[in-house]
Amino acid sequence: MAVMAHLSARVSPGLAFVGQRALAQSPERAGSLAALVLTLQTLLACAVYALVLVIAALEPRGPVVSLLLAIQGVTLFFTAWNTTWVLQAHERMVVPSLAALAFNVLQLPALMLLVHDPDDLTLYAALTVAFAFGSVAFNVWYLAHRRILRPTGMRPTLVGCRGALREAWPLELVQAAVLVIANSGTVMLGLTDGDDAVGQFASTYRLMLVAAVITSALWNACFPAFVRALDRPEEAMRLSREYLGLLAWMGLPMAALGWALGRHVVELLYGPAFAPAGLYFECSSGSPLPRPC
Repeated sequence: MAVMAHLSARVSPGLAFVGQRALAQSPERAGSLAALVLTLQTLLACAVYALVLVIAALEPRGPVVSLLLAIQGVTLFFTAWNTTWVLQAHERMVVPSLAALAFNVLQLPALMLLVHDPDDLTLYAALTVAFAFGSVAFNVWYLAHRRILRPTGMRPTLVGCRGALREAWPLELVQAAVLVIANSGTVMLGLTDGDDAVGQFASTYRLMLVAAVITSALWNACFPAFVRALDRPEEAMRLSREYLGLLAWMGLPMAALGWALGRHVVELLYGPAFAPAGLYFECSSGSPLPRPC
């Protein structure tokens, strides 16, 4: 999963941010911008998935991990076809967010019925891929239903790709830096230590992301307003102060709870075998890393 996180950023190297910013300024360009971004990201997904298959063929961690890479590599195409950025630019996130929550909740009974021990790991990966596809498909349907996009009328295009890539590469460098900090620990432990160390570290990181959901949601909600205030310094300053205040009020209590109760939360959710990971969670909990504007 850590490897796939690194590779997913190569599929969407800041293009979604560039598209979201442009749509927030000019909503009428939804069709042409979506076609360009989806075309570029699909081409990148094909190239990166080919790399995944090469890595899987080399079997750096054995045949099981290679099979998992091949299965979860399919999610690269879901990353490429993810239209959440279009919805965020149009501030139409309520229904899609509820749908995403529903898809995540629906995973629970399927996993409880079908996944029972480590031998079912590949089935677990396949189920998560299936539900991820459902979420992406719903977003496309919702955009068509709200008449924001006409998916059947969209055609692949590379018109304007040079300008989009030129604007996206600084964002790609920022994303790469964040991913190095967040996922390299898992990758290095997978090569130098056993599965226990990987499980402790990766579980802590995923739990930390759950604690950061609120502050991440604030950023997604505020981004279009920031874009519209680009040419109004006073309005941008006011929004920045409000945003930082909300981050402090939301993030600091979450961080305090993580520091105070981290090891107990980890043990409650994952069981006594993961209790040593509590220290990692206490150190990592808090607000997420800032995202690029």
